[in-house]
This record gives sequence, C-alpha cells and structure tokens, in this order.
Amino acid sequence: MVGARHAAYAEESAEVEVLYASLDKMKSVSKKIQGSMTRLDETGRTVQDAIGPIYGNTQRLQAQNMNIDRILAAIEKVKQPLDMRSKEERILRNRPDQVGLAEYIASIDRTNQALKHLKATNLRSNQTAIAELSSLLAAGTGNLESVFRDMLRQDSQPIEPLKQITQGHDFPRISSTKSAQLRTINTNISNYTSQVAPSSGLTPSAKVYAQERGQYMASSLQNLATASISTARKVSPDATYKAGSCAITTYATAIQGMYTAEYDNICPVFSRDEWGAVLSATCQDSLRSFSNTLRDLDSHVRSHLLTDCYLAYEIVDIVSNVSFQIESHTGELKHTMSDALKPIRETAKSSLSTLLSDVRTKANQAIFPPDARALTLTSDVMTRLQLMTSYMGPLSSIMRSLGDGGWNQPNNTAANASMPNLKSFDVGADGKQLFAHYCMDTIEALLNTLELKGKQMQRPQIVQAAFLANNVAIIQRMIESSELRPLLAGSQPKIDAWMSKAQRMCGDGWKDAQTILFDAIKTSRQNRTPSTGNAVDTTAILKGLSTKEKDTIKEKFKNFNTSFDEMVAKHKSYHMEPEARRHFATAVSTVIEPLYGRFWDRYHDIDKGKGKYNFLSPTAGTPRSPRPNNSSTALAMASPNGATSPPNRASPIPQSIPNGKPASPLVASSNAMTNGGEKAPQTVSSKDPKAAAQAASDMRNIVRRKLTGYVGFANLPNQWHRKSVRKGFNFNVMVVGESGLGKSTLVNTLFNTSLYPPKERKQPSLDFAPKTVSIQSISADIEENGVRLRLTVVDTPGFGDFVNNDDSWRPIVENIEQRFDAYLDAENKVNRMNIVDNRVHACVYFVQPTGHSLKPLDVEVMRRLHTKVNLIPVIAKADTLTDEEIASFKQRILADIHHHNIHIFEGPRYELDDEETIAENNEIMSKVPFAVVGANTEVQTPEGRKVRGRRYPWGVIEVDNEEHCDFVKLRQMLIRTHMEELKEHTNNFLYENYRSDKLASMGVAQDPSVFKEVNPAVKQEEERSLHEQKLAKMELEMKMVFQQKVQEKESKLKQSEEELYARHREMKEQLDRQRQELEEKKVRIESGRPIEEKGRKKGGFSLRG
Repeated sequence: MVGARHAAYAEESAEVEVLYASLDKMKSVSKKIQGSMTRLDETGRTVQDAIGPIYGNTQRLQAQNMNIDRILAAIEKVKQPLDMRSKEERILRNRPDQVGLAEYIASIDRTNQALKHLKATNLRSNQTAIAELSSLLAAGTGNLESVFRDMLRQDSQPIEPLKQITQGHDFPRISSTKSAQLRTINTNISNYTSQVAPSSGLTPSAKVYAQERGQYMASSLQNLATASISTARKVSPDATYKAGSCAITTYATAIQGMYTAEYDNICPVFSRDEWGAVLSATCQDSLRSFSNTLRDLDSHVRSHLLTDCYLAYEIVDIVSNVSFQIESHTGELKHTMSDALKPIRETAKSSLSTLLSDVRTKANQAIFPPDARALTLTSDVMTRLQLMTSYMGPLSSIMRSLGDGGWNQPNNTAANASMPNLKSFDVGADGKQLFAHYCMDTIEALLNTLELKGKQMQRPQIVQAAFLANNVAIIQRMIESSELRPLLAGSQPKIDAWMSKAQRMCGDGWKDAQTILFDAIKTSRQNRTPSTGNAVDTTAILKGLSTKEKDTIKEKFKNFNTSFDEMVAKHKSYHMEPEARRHFATAVSTVIEPLYGRFWDRYHDIDKGKGKYNFLSPTAGTPRSPRPNNSSTALAMASPNGATSPPNRASPIPQSIPNGKPASPLVASSNAMTNGGEKAPQTVSSKDPKAAAQAASDMRNIVRRKLTGYVGFANLPNQWHRKSVRKGFNFNVMVVGESGLGKSTLVNTLFNTSLYPPKERKQPSLDFAPKTVSIQSISADIEENGVRLRLTVVDTPGFGDFVNNDDSWRPIVENIEQRFDAYLDAENKVNRMNIVDNRVHACVYFVQPTGHSLKPLDVEVMRRLHTKVNLIPVIAKADTLTDEEIASFKQRILADIHHHNIHIFEGPRYELDDEETIAENNEIMSKVPFAVVGANTEVQTPEGRKVRGRRYPWGVIEVDNEEHCDFVKLRQMLIRTHMEELKEHTNNFLYENYRSDKLASMGVAQDPSVFKEVNPAVKQEEERSLHEQKLAKMELEMKMVFQQKVQEKESKLKQSEEELYARHREMKEQLDRQRQELEEKKVRIESGRPIEEKGRKKGGFSLRG
C-alpha cells in the first residue's frame, strides 16, 4: 500500500513538474508576443509618420480637382447662353405663327432666363452677349406685341349695341382660350419690360390692348352718340320733352354693357393691380365721346330750358345709375362719369330757379280775363309739376344738393352754382319733402303774382275772388288727380288758405246786401219783441210798426231782392269751376242766410198775404210767401243757369275711406281656427301588426339594382312640385312680445305686404284696460310668382302689459293646445279630406332690447312654450343697441336659455347636404337670437338708393342690409330655407308628443282584434327595449367568438413556447459540449500534449517552437 502510494505521489509530482514547465513555456511565449506587439506599434507609428504627408497632399489634390471641375461647369454654364443664342435667334427672328406660339414663348422664356444669368454674373466679357440677347429679346417681344394686336383685332370688329340691347343678348366677350393666350403673351412682354425699362405706366401690351379695344368701343358707340343728339332735336319749338324720346338711355345702357364686358375681358389677361389702369385707358376714347355728347345735350337743354329741362333730369338719373352700376362692378370710372355729368347736372339745378322765375314773369304778363276764368298758365304750371314727379330720383338728389330754398337763389355763374353751402351738407334731408316745398313755392309764387295782378288792374273784388278761386280749384284738381297728392298732403292747409282767402273776398263783395239787412228798425218799445228766439210773432211785430216804418220794410225787401238778383247775375256771367262755385255758395250762404232768415221771419207778412208786394225768392226770382229753404242761396250760386235745384245739402265730395285707402283685395281678415268644442272620437287607427311585420320583412329583402335605361321616376320631384303649387301652402306663425316692440311692423316687413293696417294712437282714457291677454289671428292669401301661401299670424296683444304677469303665458299655451285639439279632432273623423292645419308652426318671441339678460317673465314664458311650438327668439328694435351691446346681449340670452334647459328651434342637418348648404345653415344659426329692425316705408340713402329702413340724424338703418341687422337671416330661416322643416318638426315631434299625452290622459282603450293602439312614447320605449335586447345578443355572440379566438391564440402560444424551450435546451446542450471541448483543449495545452485530432485543418495555430 505504501509503495503504491509513493508511486502515485511520484506520478503526481511528475505531473506537477510538467505543469510548471508548461507554465514557464507559456510565460516565455507571452514575453515573445509582447515584444512582437511592441515592435508592431513602433512600425505602425513609423508608417503613419511616413504616410501622413502623402495623405494630406492627396486631399489637397482632390480639392483642387473638385475646384477645377466646378470652374469648368461654371464656364460651361456661362458658355451655354452664348451657345444657345444662335438657336434662339433662328426662332425669335421669325414670326410666332411660323414657329408656333408655344415654341416662340418658350424661346423667349429661355432667352429671358439666359439674360438674367448673364446679368447676374456681372462679367465685363459678357456685356456684348447681354446686348445681343437684349436686342434679340426686344425683337421677339415686338413680334409678340404684333401677335397680341392681331389676336385682339380678331375680336374687335365694331358691333351694333342697339341690336344687343333690343334682343337681350350679352355684349361679346373674348373666349377663355384666347384670354389664356393673351395672358401668356402679356406676362412675357411685362417680364421683358420690367427688366429693360421698369416704369409706373402701362406696359406695351396694355397700351396695345387699350388702343385696339378702345377704338372698338368708340366705333361701336359712335352711332348711339349721333342718335342721342339727333333724337334730342325739337320738331316744334314749344313741344315739351317726353320721357324716353332721347336715345341717351340706350347710349348709357350700351356703355354700361360694353364697359362691364370689357372689364370681364381685362381681368383674365392682366394682373389685378393693372385692371383699373387698363380699363380707364381702354374707355378713355369712348368716355371722351360720351362727355362731348353730354356737353352737346347740355347746350341743347340750355337753349330750350323751359321745355327740355326734363331731358336734363332724365340724363342725371340715367348716368348716375349707370355710373353706380359700373363702379359697383369694376370699382373704376365713377369720378370720370361724374365729371362728364357735371355740366348738365348744374343745368338741371339752375333750371329750378329758372322755372320759378318763368312762372312769375308769365303771370305778370298774363291778361286778366273779364269772365274771371282761370289762366292756361295755371294748368301749364301744374302740368309741369306733374311731369316733374316722373323724375323724383334725380330731382331728390338735386334738391338735396341745393338745400331747402336753394332754388330761390338768383342764377349766378357755374362756379358759384357748384359751390357747396350748409344746406347741401344735410345728407339726411328728404328729397321728396324738398320737392314738395319747391312745388308749394311755385304755387304760391303763381297765386301771389295773380293776386297782385288783380289788385293792379283794379277789378271788382268779386271778380278777383272768382279769378283766384278758379285758379286754386284748378290747382287742387290737378293735385288730387296726379302723383302730387301724396307729396303735397302736408301742404294742403296752405292751398286751403288761398281758397279761404277767395271766399272772404267773395263775402266782402256781398256787403251791399248785408248792409240792407243790417239797418236798424225802430219799433214801439211797449210792443217790441226780442230780435232773437225760436218763436217770432210776425203779427205782433207788424202791429207795433207805423205806416212809414212798414213802407221802409217793404222798400228794404225790394232793395235786397234787386241787389241779390244783380249779384246772382254777375256770378252767372263769370266762368267758375265747379269746386270754386261750391265754395262760393258756401261762403254766401254763411253770410246771407242767417241775416235774411231773421229778416224774413220778422217781416214777411207785411202785405197781409195779398201779394201786392212781390217778395222775390233769392233762388228763382218768383213770388213766394214761405221762408226760403236754407240751401236756396247756395243752390242759386251753384247752379250756373239759375234753374231750381232740389234742396239737398249733401256734399258732392265722395265719402272718404277710413285710413285713407280701401282695403287690399288680397287680404281677407278671418280666424280660420277650427272650433275645438266638438268631442273627439275615442278611436285611433293604426297599422295591422302582421302587415307591419310583413313590411319589415320586405324592407330587409330589398336589394340595390342599377338601371340599364331611362324609366321616369326621376321626375317625381317635378310631380310633387306641380301638386304643391296647385294645392298651395299654408304657414301659421305666432308673435309673442310686449306691446311697442314692433311685432306688426316686422310681420309686414317679412312678407312685404300690409297684413296689419297702421295702428291709430288712442287718446288717454280712464277706462280700465282688460286684465287678460287676448289672442288675435289674421289670415291672408298671398301669391308670389304663381305660388300661393295661406299665411296666418297669431298675435298676443296685452302680453306683459299688466302689473301682475304671472299667468300671462296661460292664454297663449291654451290657444296652442286648442289648435292641437282641433287638428286631432279633425284627424280622427271619418272624412279627413278637408283637414285645415291651424297648428302654430313657429313662434317668434320678441325680447325687449334691455342689453342685460332675459327677464323672469321671458324665462317663464319660454319654458312653457318650448315643448309645444318651435321657439325663435329675436331681439326687437336692435337699432337702439350698438354692435358690441348686441353681441354681449346675445351671449347672455343664450346662456340663460341653456341654463334653464329651453329648447329653441335649430335647423336639421342631413347627410346629403352639400358644404354650401351646411355653411348657410351654420351661418343662420350663428345669428340666433336674431337682432332685427322692422320698417314698412322706403327711405333714400345718401347715395340715392331707395331702401326699406329707418332714418336717423346719424344715417339710415337698412332693414335688408345684413351689416345693419339680422332681418335677412330671420326671413331666410322662416320663409326661404326652413319653412317646411318648421312644419315637419311641428307635425312629427311637437304634435305627436302632445297627441300621445292627450290620448293617454283620455284613457283610450284598444281592441287587439280590431286595432292596436300605437302610443309614440310606448312605441319608442318598445323599440328601445328591442334594440337593447338585440345589442345584448350581439354582445354575447361577440364574447363567445372572442373567447374562442383567445383559446386558439393561447394554444398557439403554448405550442410556440414548447418549441422555444426545446430549441433552448438543444442550444444549451450544444453550448455545454463546446465548453467541454474547450476545457479539454485547455487541459491539453496546459499539459503540453498535442491537440491534433481527426479532421484537424491544416495551417492551424500551434504553441510548439
């Protein structure tokens, strides 16, 4: 055992020694390797020091090479324009039509770009090439100008504008294709011009355009200019100008059409900043001709001012409107047109004072007629004023420029006439009112002159009175029978004053007859009776008279009858107008009848009934004993031949119509609301459940198919349109708001009709006002372009006018429910052919413009109404608030509405709506609540336009201007875009909810064997329940599918995990084997044993020396 152990120890000791020997060898090998590494580092540093300069030189050489390449490329780039010169010269020296316009323009573009590059190089050696390219580009641009001119001349053949106007055709315009070509040519010419000689004037192409198109317009309008002069010439020196007889209207219309067409031609060709300058240059020749024509017409009017001043008014109106239309379309030529119009406008202004002076002159030169008939001058003057009413547009503008009374100024020079005055700055002046003042100044000048003429001729006063009355009667008659009536309605008291003055003069002519009756009669004091009283005892009076006094009474009767007959004869000898005769009869009756009646009552029995003394009747001159009729004197004066007329004191003037005008035949007031007193039947029809199920099944089986040809059902909308137009439409709107907020005015403004007559202001009264809100409805059949509409407006007068308004909403809600009940009763009847829809489709709620927020009354009423009617809030009288106040007020109103959960009407949104419709609906809804202003009258703006609106000292509020108020958007929603949606929402939602609640509250019983009661609320709940069950089933199926998918995924993941584990084990085992092999190799190396194995590759690494 010990020997074996020593042997083992000896063997182990030998192995240890071998290991130590191997370790020493390893150390020596490591030292050798370290020495080799050190020598390798030293060699590398040596090589780096040797290669570094070579690498730097190589980089410098590469940079020089790149610079040389760039220089060569730059040289080639510089040489390229020079090389292309010959090629481009062959193209540009030819005509564009020979090489093609596109190729020619492309060549100019290339040459232009080459010229820019050469100029950018700034090399002296390129100056010759720059000059050559510039000359070449100039030649090419010149050829393009020739092409530009030729293309314009193709469309610049003179036309006959009268043919375009009479046939209603548009004036010719340049085609879009040619406009694109002209634009391309103009762009190239402009680019060359901007490089060669930049200036602020027109480009060469613009000058060519202005020249060619200017000649075209001037030649086309020349015939109309000549026609305007020739048609203005007078055939008879005294003939008055008739409106439209001069061709200036056609001339101005042609100018407007041609200028508008020319502007449309200019816009596609030139850049935006050139449009105005090119248009002005193009229209220069034709405007000069137009100005010369107006100057010739002005000279003609000045030479015939009294008869042809209307031509001046017509020209002012036409040219002003044309200038406005051209300026609104083009933004140019307004000042040029105004300068051309200025001379004839000054003539029109001076004509007013000239006409007034002519009236005074002719009145002074008139011969006083012996029979007191009216002068023809009066008719001529009134005819002139009637004709002037046909030119109210230009005259209103002229009147405002002159100011009130400016026509009374003497005619000065044109410079003084055109100087502004304080009155001319009154932009808010009413031109019609100023014209009425001018008419009254003319009438008063005529009557004053005639009155003075009569006094100078020293004619009898009765003749002067008749003469003045006849002229006044002519004036009144011609005013009443013409357009002067509404204009001079406020001046009627002045004309009546002249007639009253004539009546007083007539009464003064009867002083002799009055003097006879005024003589004092002395009777016996003992038997004297009162001179006044109802009962006069003639016998007692006569008994107290002496014989001499009786003879005096008889003589007075004779003298009065003689004087009366003489005056009546004089009146019959005068030519008197019927109106003047009636006024004179009234005047004489007022003066003579009371005196003569008293005298007759006291002394008519002076001859004791024997007829010895003939006391003539003032009427017919026949003996009579009874007292004359009270109207006898008036009848004697009114009857031209002295014939006896029946004693009738009725006025011959027709009875006036209330409110100054008859009722409109298109408006018939009625309350079409059906009586809701009938008891509704207790049955409601509905569909059979089996039929409904079959219909649902059929709907599910519907498939889409494409048509292979035309069938015709695409015409169904047209059929519906014809049916709707034939049947007509109806619309019921309710207006709710406090009194004085303009509800009636807004309704009249919305539908552009007098649905509500003007309200009369009531006098203060001590009577108690009603304590409840009254509901009033008015219906009207209105028609527009063949479409009939039955409009019913439900008004709520008295709303919010009481001290306690807690229940103000109750009558309104009851009225809406009554209308629902009436429709429900009619719907449940057997015969439903003539159902009248009286349900309120929209409720316009007027909010007082406080600027703060909704009042508690407004909130309460809106909360009561929003579930029964389409609620549309509006801010009344928005012209009392500023824009900032309106915006803030709207936000507060909407905040209150949202806070109280009030639903206002919103336009529905459909999937098929286009972007324009969606944007329009959004814009309408953004204006809610609508800030509106109502106005039924037209006013004139400072620009001369007549608009519906209200006039204030600071300007005019235009109802139809969206910048001033939201009236247009409100009208658009109510009438033009959402009327049918309002009716549909009322029928399908508001009425159905009320109907279902009403029938449920009535306890309607249903028989399943006959019909099944369908309650919309219950049906909705059932549909919701079915929908929830369907969703739950779908959710369960989805869960099952999800679980199945999860299980499949888990199994796949487990299989993949097992595969990965197996692969991991395999790789781990392979790694262990490789590690073991490496350990074995390490052991072999350390033990110094060879490591060659089978399959060992040649050239392997070995540690042996």
